[in-house]
Amino acid sequence: MRQIVLIVALSLSMLPAFSQVSVGITGGGTLSRYHYPHNSLSKYRTNTFITAWHAGLIAETKLAGNFYLQPQLLVSRQGGISEIDMTTDQARNYVKGVNHTTYLQLPLNLIYKYKRWYAGAGPYIARGLGGRFHNRSVYIYGDGVGNISVTETNGKVEFSSSEDKVKPYNLYMRAMDYGANFIGGYEFKSGLFLNANYSLGLTGVYGKETGVKNRYWGLSAGWFFKK
Repeated sequence: MRQIVLIVALSLSMLPAFSQVSVGITGGGTLSRYHYPHNSLSKYRTNTFITAWHAGLIAETKLAGNFYLQPQLLVSRQGGISEIDMTTDQARNYVKGVNHTTYLQLPLNLIYKYKRWYAGAGPYIARGLGGRFHNRSVYIYGDGVGNISVTETNGKVEFSSSEDKVKPYNLYMRAMDYGANFIGGYEFKSGLFLNANYSLGLTGVYGKETGVKNRYWGLSAGWFFKK
């Protein structure tokens, strides 16, 4: 809870620091998945995007010349699908995991404008709010006749600073996520804008040692109330 308050307070504190600030709303769709480090399971693993969304507030203020500061405060749905299929002459082991998570995300982009086109990048900080997971495991051995084991688990994703604090049968994920954001788009005279962005997570979502990180592509539309 303290991290959520900190992110909101940080986003609000940026506004009074500049004399002229434009504020608006933004939202759109995303394609989200996890990035896994290369290891012994990589050749058996398939990572698939899930469709999700994000929505929230956006602000913009001019710094100097054609450079602008553009913070956002978003509710961002993320997650991914991971499948591992290991087949030998004796057996097949198939595991599929699906995660749907929700974050409160604060990207802080430095953008450059050329006429009505713009592009930029910056860091982001995010706090996990909640989520769900579904795992399915199928093990087939021998000829498969009567030799099949299927296990399914469903539950909550619990964001915490430590795995020891997570309730039994919940999936632990780190409470805080940090990364970089890249953005480009076009703004109309009316204040309406369209953009695309790529979010590059830099911290392990299950812990430092796992190396599993958030990644997503996004398409957004929005409108500044007053420019």
